[in-house]
Amino acid sequence: MRHKSDLVSTGAFMAAAILFIAGALRLGVGSATSDGVPGAGFFPFILGLIILVLGAVQATLFFRDRGEKKASFALPPDRRANVARIAATVGGMLGLFVLWKLVCFEAAAPAFCLFLNRVYGRGWLFNVVFSVLMTLLIHLLFTRLLYIQFN
Repeated sequence: MRHKSDLVSTGAFMAAAILFIAGALRLGVGSATSDGVPGAGFFPFILGLIILVLGAVQATLFFRDRGEKKASFALPPDRRANVARIAATVGGMLGLFVLWKLVCFEAAAPAFCLFLNRVYGRGWLFNVVFSVLMTLLIHLLFTRLLYIQFN
């Protein structure tokens, strides 16, 4: 670990791990019955504990290698495009959820697919065919196979 940004992300993961552990403890890690089956919070507790330990290891490595000076939060030019695409994807997902509330799923999903395929540089023909087929596949999978209705 050589960047200050690594320490920030490690701290965020450790904070999330602490929240997992706290929630797991509220659910109950042990069994309330005599059959020895773990409680509802057992697996979240174990996962939180693993993330917390790995975060502590990362933080230790950061402070051990502190002598090396590197640019903080600096990205090479080839990775900047990836960050923009990830931000567009997250924004597109938020847009999907907002649009889904305003109109039906069958209108929001193709709009999301069209947007995402353009962000990732797909051609218009592929984009339209993919968007229609993906929406149809998701609709059939959930409504016909899993009996889940989109409202």
